[in-house]
This record gives sequence, structure tokens and C-alpha cells, in this order.
Amino acid sequence: MVPWRITSCLLLAAAYAEAAAGFARDVGGPLQILELGGGIGRLAFNLIRALDERGIAFHYRFTDASASNLAAVARHPQLAPFLLRGQLSLQELDALNPLGLALDPGPVVVVANYLFDTLPHDAWRAQGGRARAQHVEVWSQSPDATLDEIDWRFIDAGAAPSPAVTGYAARVGEGRFLWPTGSVACVQ
Repeated sequence: MVPWRITSCLLLAAAYAEAAAGFARDVGGPLQILELGGGIGRLAFNLIRALDERGIAFHYRFTDASASNLAAVARHPQLAPFLLRGQLSLQELDALNPLGLALDPGPVVVVANYLFDTLPHDAWRAQGGRARAQHVEVWSQSPDATLDEIDWRFIDAGAAPSPAVTGYAARVGEGRFLWPTGSVACVQ
């Protein structure tokens, strides 16, 4: 089970709201809060309430790649007033291909709590400070195997590393590591 309480609790929402309030004071004007990969809206609910309680002018843009998650947020009875007032909008969005995302002019706060670890990663092996791409092979004798019953191994692949991966491999020296390819693409 993915731990969710710490990433969507009132304490975290209050901290985010305080940071957003400070940013709003610095830049002036209403904020656009863009939540990427919002899931079923646990953090959105707490953060919207925290922003509203602080009197911060905002428009909350909730996005997720899953239509069923967006439908769950749309049915959330405690978020309905924000939807009706136009303070909350919902959009299906693939963070790796964010076509159709249109932001209004003005300051933007981006929230991406669980997004980056759900996006693709590439496996690499550092050997003598040089990077070698890795494929991971996973197999099992049974279609109902548990994680303890699954065998896996790394196989060298021929992909060329980016300069960032090369630099990181030089610092690693020896060992395997994951590179957040999807997160880098999302930020770009």
C-alpha cells in the first residue's frame, strides 16, 4: 500500500498554504495552484481549505492522468462549492505529454507530491565512473507469484547516457542507480 497520510495531511497542506501565502505577498495578485498527478484529491481538499481559510486569492487547477480520479474529485461533496465558484477546475493531463495545459497569466505554484516517483526511470550501472544502460529482466514460474518468488537480473543495454547521467555516474563510481527520465521530461 502506498503511504498517503503524510503527503496529504492537514499539516502538509498548512505548510504549503503558508508558502503560497508568502509567495502571493511577494508577487501580488491571485495565484494559480497547479497540482500535477493529484490522485483522488486528498491533498487538494486539505490545501484548498487551507488556502481559503487564509484568504488567499487562488484558482486551483487539479490534474491527473486518470479519468476515474478526476471523476472522483468531481463528485467530492466538499469540493463542490469550489467547482461551482470556478475556484477549482479539473483536467485530464499526462505529465509526460502536457498538451492542452493552458495557464492564465500570473504567478503559478506547482504541487507534485507523488508525481515524480510514478513517472518512468531508467536503470544505469556505474562502472569505473562510466555509465552503462541497464535492462531489467523479471520472470517467474507462476503467474500468481509473490514478490519474494520473482527472479530478476540486470542486463547491459546499448543506450548512450545523457551528459547528466555521465556526470552522476562519475560521482557514483561503482554501483547501480535509477535516473528520473520521466521527471526530467516533465520539468522540461
